[in-house]
Formats: sequence, structure tokens, C-alpha cells
Amino acid sequence: VSRFLWWNTRNNYNDNNPSFESNIADDFDSWAQAWRYLGAYVDCNNANGYGNRRGLAENENYDTCQRYIIWGGYVNEHYGGGGVQEYKSSNVRKRTEPLNCHEQGTEWKLMGLYRIDVENFIEQMAKHLWAYNTKEYQMFYTILNLVNGGKCTSSGIYSSNSKSRRQLIYYAIAPSSKGYLEMGLYTDGQCLYRKEKDLGMTWDDLDLFTEDDDTMSSYWPKSEKYKLLTFNEILQKYSECSLCLDYPSYQDGELNGDGYDGDDLISQCWKFYSHGTYPCTESCISIAATQGGLVPFIYGGKLIGGATDRNRSDSRASKYLAFSLFVFALNSILFAAYI
Repeated sequence: VSRFLWWNTRNNYNDNNPSFESNIADDFDSWAQAWRYLGAYVDCNNANGYGNRRGLAENENYDTCQRYIIWGGYVNEHYGGGGVQEYKSSNVRKRTEPLNCHEQGTEWKLMGLYRIDVENFIEQMAKHLWAYNTKEYQMFYTILNLVNGGKCTSSGIYSSNSKSRRQLIYYAIAPSSKGYLEMGLYTDGQCLYRKEKDLGMTWDDLDLFTEDDDTMSSYWPKSEKYKLLTFNEILQKYSECSLCLDYPSYQDGELNGDGYDGDDLISQCWKFYSHGTYPCTESCISIAATQGGLVPFIYGGKLIGGATDRNRSDSRASKYLAFSLFVFALNSILFAAYI
């Protein structure tokens, strides 16, 4: 049994957020802990605490903007002591709770939402989840080299699009819909407003990728464009429920000990938490949701992120209302012309 130290932090939850029946200082078995990747967002408020902003106004001047990953921590209060086999066993009767914290109706309890900078998130996954000779390890380290700490980086290249004035082009990792990440192009020094359409080009056209390592870079030209296809395919698997204990566990691409014994297992949740993780409070969630870069998840009894049936229903209702008003206006004009 290990203490949930990585959740032992003050969270500013109010009555609209999950009401935690379990004290965060309680003891939870390591195998009862899980996490999910929930998406990414750009935060220009964290340096001075969260203000009332809910969006990013293009004419405002920001001193610091950081790209963050949001992840959720969960606990299985029905864990029966079966270790990893409790979740992997083909015998359903041996399972006290399936590894399904990503599903609606799950019995896993959300214990907290957290934000961590993009660089630390990618690095900690690469270091502890995979062997050095796997596609996942090599791809994540390749992307790690590209994101430049999540900073807005000058390409040193100026736009040549005749439709726009000559501008210096910047690039950065860009949160996209459904929790995907892309390499975006910008003309502002904080990399807030994507300009691919205005520039008539994408990050691919800058041809900035350098093959520092033949083994790692070999995966890039095979499948990657600015949309980071293979990287996102791997990352999306972790938007589903994953145990905090990496099984097996790696350290810099090598098995940590034998990789399977209790003392050799590494908690991915602790690695995230000990490398620059902060609570993601209401303001954090609101900003991220407004930017549209989250996967669907339940928070305070509400579905956050992604497209919901209600969104689609509201969209259809809005279209129907607009059409109805158009027909009404047209009939009014025709009637007026008739009389």
C-alpha cells in the first residue's frame, strides 16, 4: 500500500465539482490508482494566478503564455488486491472493477485534475513507458526535440505570401480538437493565433526538421506531418484509463530492474506530479474547454470536452430555427408584395 502523495495538494473545488467522499490523505493501494490524458491548452494567466479571462483576445499583450497538458487522476475504491491481474484477467469474476475510468457510469472516482507543461509530460512518458527500440519511445523523443519546451519559437523565416505583409513566422506545439496536438504556425510572438491560412503554408513547408539521430528520425518522414499523426495515435490511447503503475516500468528506455517486481515499478502519476504538475481548477478547465482541445470527460456530473449529443441537438435546433425565421421573413415579404 502506498500513500497518495501525488494527490496530497490543496484543490480549490466548490460545490459544483466532484464531492470527494474519500480523504485525499487516505491510503490507496498502488494498483487502485489510474490516470487519463485529457487534452491540452494555452494558458496566459498562470504567472499571476487565474483571472477572469475565458479566451485570448488578439489585441491584448501577454507577458507569458505556456502550453499545458491536462490529466486526470482516478481511484478504484473497489480494488480487491489482485494486482495487475485484477484488470487483465480473462475471468470477469476476478475483476472487482474494470479499467474503465474513461467511460460514463464508471465506478472509478475522479480525485483531481492537473496541468503539467508539455515538455515534462512528453519526456516522462518516453522515459518510463517504453523500451528504447520501440516506435513509441523513438517517436516521443523526436517530438520532444521539436516542441522546444513548449515555447513559441522563431523560425527565422519571413512570409512571402503576397496577400499578407512580410512577417516573421513563429511555430509551436498547438492544441487541437479532440485532444490532438499539432505543429502550428503563427505571426505573433506568443504563438496564440494560428496563421496557416493567411500564410498559405504549414509547418511542413518550413522544412525545419533536422535528423540529429538516424534511429529516432527514421519514424518522422514515414508518417509525420504537422498533424503529428503517429504521435497522436499513440497519445490517444492514453485518453483511456491507464494504471498509474507502469507495467513493465522503464528508466530511459531500459527495464527498471526486472521491470515487473513491486520495487521496480514506477508510478507514472508520481512522475507527472513531481515534474511540475499543478492543480487544474475551474478557471483552468474553463479556459481549456473554451479553446476546444479536450477529450470528453465527466467533471462535477457534467460532460466536458468533445462533442456531446446535446451540442449536436442544440446545433440542429439552431439551424432549424434559423431556417424557420428565413421562411417566415420570405413569406412576409411575399405577402407584403401581394397586398
